[in-house]
Amino acid sequence: MNATNSISKLLRKALAGINRAQITATSRCGKNCSRNGLGNPKRNVCRKRCRSRIANLKKKSKRYLPNWQLKRGEDMREIKFNFYNTRTREYTHWNDSNVGLNFSAFCTHEHLRFLQYTGLKDKNGVEIFEGHILSAFYGTQLTSVKWNKEFGLYEIDLQLSGGSEASEELLGNHLSVVEVIGNIYENPELLKV
Repeated sequence: MNATNSISKLLRKALAGINRAQITATSRCGKNCSRNGLGNPKRNVCRKRCRSRIANLKKKSKRYLPNWQLKRGEDMREIKFNFYNTRTREYTHWNDSNVGLNFSAFCTHEHLRFLQYTGLKDKNGVEIFEGHILSAFYGTQLTSVKWNKEFGLYEIDLQLSGGSEASEELLGNHLSVVEVIGNIYENPELLKV
């Protein structure tokens, strides 16, 4: 528990220091803040844009930081992939029997959709992959698993099944109540409510 608190404190300190670092940086917002003169109104607009983005980042991060948990003895998750072939409509599990296949050759094909293992299992012990459709909260909501690039974590989107408000939750917080019932490629009808 002590390690979790110290990591949260470090992350909060890092986020608090973002203001100074990002406002003075020239490439963070895509504009050159420092190249425009001090009295130039374009610089002020760019600085306001940077401050706005930083404020949004801080709001979002406060939502996630309290939920971070460390598990003793686990420092990396297992790297696994499944893939879906949009031409043949086949869902394939990437396992030891596929080791002879050249993975990089598959990456160049646009008709293949790769789904990465989240490192988590549902209440029945089924591995959860990106793109899986989950029955959450005892069957009252259907959700899909998606990757949040900004924070580097998997989320479930609770708005998919007609939720009253837009809500994204950390997948790891709900493992005791989620169950894999399909995936977004083979069972898209499950998401149409």
